[in-house]
Amino acid sequence: MFVRIPSISRECILKYMDMGVVGLLVPMVSTSEEIKRVVEYSKYEPLGKRGISTKRAHNDYLCKDMKVYMDTANEETMIFAQIETREGLRNIKRIAETKSLDGLIVGPNELSSDLGIPMQYKNELFKDAVDLPKSAYENCVHD
Repeated sequence: MFVRIPSISRECILKYMDMGVVGLLVPMVSTSEEIKRVVEYSKYEPLGKRGISTKRAHNDYLCKDMKVYMDTANEETMIFAQIETREGLRNIKRIAETKSLDGLIVGPNELSSDLGIPMQYKNELFKDAVDLPKSAYENCVHD
């Protein structure tokens, strides 16, 4: 299950991770620093600093080999950044280069509104904004 998180906070992200979600959709990402915090809170060492809990629903309340569990969780946890602002568009290359980020998604309603053309998806300004060159996202790292 994927969850669209309501905020980038350690408490919020850990709550969903401990429930056993396999992925996070992070709305309103405008900087690489924001998505780096999501990685830090949702991934175990060495990729992040997620709290280690061995008796939760996400691991069926048991863990035989913590290293294997943590490595598997890091590999299987997916993170997607939702780009919905002009600032996000300006920083998209750096956002895409964030280690452990699995993908980018455009939030068309909020983005079109931030561009001053709400829900005008055929407007050239909107079309140009979402027609990003491959170079903007080709370095998106998959662990």
